[in-house]
Amino acid sequence: MKKMIIIFVKMAKTFANKIINRKSKTGYKSEINCYTCEECCYCQYKSSCIKRSNSKIPLENRTKNLQVSKLFYEKRKENLKRIISPEGFEPRMNRSI
Repeated sequence: MKKMIIIFVKMAKTFANKIINRKSKTGYKSEINCYTCEECCYCQYKSSCIKRSNSKIPLENRTKNLQVSKLFYEKRKENLKRIISPEGFEPRMNRSI
């Protein structure tokens, strides 16, 4: 497993704590990496970073968790290249509104 470190607003490091393999009803398989922030107990941005206000756990005891699908970002970049290319630009110009 490759280690990937994500840095949040105030340079707080995260670590990958688990990998989730999901399969949708259509049969699409996705691998999602879950990351947890190490040093967010004294962060001044914590209230704006952690959004859920209806949790029973107080904000001081919660940590930021993030789920990332690397394959999704790779496919998104490929699709953006296709859309921006001249071959992808032409169908968008001719598309009826």
